[in-house]
Amino acid sequence: MAATAFHSVAFDENDFASGVFVLNEDWYGHQNSTINMWYPDNDDDPYNQVYYRVFQSVNGMEIGATAQYGQIFGGKLYIMAKQHKDPGATTAGGRLTVVDEMSGSIAGDQSRWRCGRWRRFIQRRCERLGIG
Repeated sequence: MAATAFHSVAFDENDFASGVFVLNEDWYGHQNSTINMWYPDNDDDPYNQVYYRVFQSVNGMEIGATAQYGQIFGGKLYIMAKQHKDPGATTAGGRLTVVDEMSGSIAGDQSRWRCGRWRRFIQRRCERLGIG
């Protein structure tokens, strides 16, 4: 039997700095998108490298549905989703979700970003992002 590298418990919520964010669109019609963490340098335990749904674990809420784009800018991870809620999900998230890159915690109010058809960010200057 093969061991799986995906875990939904025992995630160290203080260790976002050494991991890689993995944005998962997920399965449309069943649940909202998720953010996973991958720790490629964890040589101590090769089966303890990926943690599933870390955003939900840290924040107790979800991001929107069919999220396909994320960009780190100014210490924050900006995530764009096509819808605020998947038809099969029990809770709504946000079309635009802003996450602190070091703590994984939500860094803004999702509820006001439930309209629009944005798909990405464009860095306009060193200190500004444009929504496209």
